[in-house]
Amino acid sequence: MSTVNLKISEEENDGGEALLVKWLKLENDYVDADDTIAIVETNKVTLEIVSPVSGYLIKLIKSAGDYFECDETVGLVKPGDENINLNKLDKGVAEKNNEIVYFSPAARSLMKKYNIDEDDVPLKSGAIRISKDDIHRYISDNDLKKEEKIKFENSDCEIISLSNSQAMASKNISRSMTEASHVTTFFEIDLSNVVKHKEEEFNRDVKVTFTAYYSFALIKTLKLFPELNAHYENNKIKRFKKINLGVVVAMKNDDLIVPVLKNIGSSSLYECAEKLNNISELARNGELKPDDVSNGTITISNYGVSGSLLASPIVLVRPQVAILGVGKINYKPIAIKVNDEYEMAIRPMLYISLTIDHRVINGSMANKFMTELCANLENFS
Repeated sequence: MSTVNLKISEEENDGGEALLVKWLKLENDYVDADDTIAIVETNKVTLEIVSPVSGYLIKLIKSAGDYFECDETVGLVKPGDENINLNKLDKGVAEKNNEIVYFSPAARSLMKKYNIDEDDVPLKSGAIRISKDDIHRYISDNDLKKEEKIKFENSDCEIISLSNSQAMASKNISRSMTEASHVTTFFEIDLSNVVKHKEEEFNRDVKVTFTAYYSFALIKTLKLFPELNAHYENNKIKRFKKINLGVVVAMKNDDLIVPVLKNIGSSSLYECAEKLNNISELARNGELKPDDVSNGTITISNYGVSGSLLASPIVLVRPQVAILGVGKINYKPIAIKVNDEYEMAIRPMLYISLTIDHRVINGSMANKFMTELCANLENFS
């Protein structure tokens, strides 16, 4: 065997694009089988690339910050036994606690910038190399960026680079806006029956959120309008019999992720609620697996949980063709017809939006879909 390709595993490959966040090893480093070599991010999850064999990392094909297709090779490992020749690393070698330690070039650069002595940096048990991540931890622990904070306090602004997830989201948003033709339709719903039902079911073992009601009404409506439960790729429409509902969830750091409730077309309201609660908890704890965020057929975004009354989210999760947006419940006076006359009443009203890819769904079908969906919520029993 000459060399082994390093790439995202087949189980974690969702066929999209990924960002190489950072390498955990340097070229010519020795790696053990199953060692984590690199960290990558898709628009859904953070993944690790591991070495399938023991050997030397002889080439880094992709650099940190590069975008690549999920099936591309990012580096090469040459299988072999460990035989480290520290004489080749003279510039980075130091003796520490009677042990030979190698400081990576990036670590040396940071130490020079912050005037850090090599004897001050703690050595992790069993380690023979100190990386830039070790130096970053040391800087953070010892507040060596205090001088930079003072500079910011004396300046007019702060310049912040996009995080990896923000950069990936920016790229996907730009692509979605360029490729898809977005059209949004808005409806208003009297949610009285749903609110009443939710209050009556308050003491159930399963917590039923409003998002569960919206999701349940959505999957019920999709059975009559399968055109929206679809993908659009390469000028072809793929309609699905199974409903895999993506639900936008806010993480603890306010980043958004879209876990997918798989095959929920036959789920009851309470089954839907339980699945939603479970996967939302995994999302907020950062415990989602690649399969949990793949193969969605349509998406729902309850932006009302953060206070928004009305919004028009874009069809971001390609190649889906529709996304349902739900606003905040707003109690307000409305005119209600009683015995051929109108009376004023305070009702829980809700704005709901549907954004479609107009290449696949036209406005007439979108409005028929929304009319049925609104009826399912207003007449909820």
